[in-house]
Amino acid sequence: MDHFKNIKYKKSFVKDIKESKYTQGLYSPKNNIKNKPIIKPEVKYKFLLDCILYTNDPDSILNKHGKGYVDNKRMEIAVDMDEKSDECFDNYNYKKSFKKKLVQKNMINLNYLSSILYLCDYFKISLIIYDKHKNKCISLCSKYDKTNIYMFDNGWIKYNDKVDIDIDKMNPENINDYFLDDLNKNYNIYEGGLNNISKYKLKDLQEIADKNNISLKQGTKNKLKKQLYDELNNLKTII
Repeated sequence: MDHFKNIKYKKSFVKDIKESKYTQGLYSPKNNIKNKPIIKPEVKYKFLLDCILYTNDPDSILNKHGKGYVDNKRMEIAVDMDEKSDECFDNYNYKKSFKKKLVQKNMINLNYLSSILYLCDYFKISLIIYDKHKNKCISLCSKYDKTNIYMFDNGWIKYNDKVDIDIDKMNPENINDYFLDDLNKNYNIYEGGLNNISKYKLKDLQEIADKNNISLKQGTKNKLKKQLYDELNNLKTII
């Protein structure tokens, strides 16, 4: 093999190669931009409900859906609440005020709070929304270990980075910017949860907090009514 090393060529043909769009590794076939990787744009959805479906339903994730996928999926979920009620509604331990017919209707109508909260149970996810322009976060559900963050930026996308700002609990003032409140401010939808804060006196919440091993003091001072209420609401179950 050594005799090949001694061969000398009068001309280097490599130098005469001209780069073109057919040269391997230099061009993106779609945009012909030299040395630029192809980046798939992030899909933005008008409604959070659709964004949740597309990012959690296995059929969507595996691209097993056509043009009418999301309409069919919403209808399928609404029907399952009746036909599979024991595993698709009754098992979530909702209060009677959180009515099945309301959720079914607004699973079709879109952008209603009841259907968003229902999907948290359906997919077993905790859910935080992040408003990019207002730089604020709101927790809609904190029941589950898996947490999805969805960013609002004139539309909804799943947000995969961490957020380093305080996370507010939902209330009528911050929710109405994003959803139609078909729950009439009654956001405690589970049996065993608290009613609206206006239903309690400070003494009532102190008694409930004491039963649930929540300290009544912050330092040397008694906690305020709202502090106790928020801490109790963060519990998965209340005694």
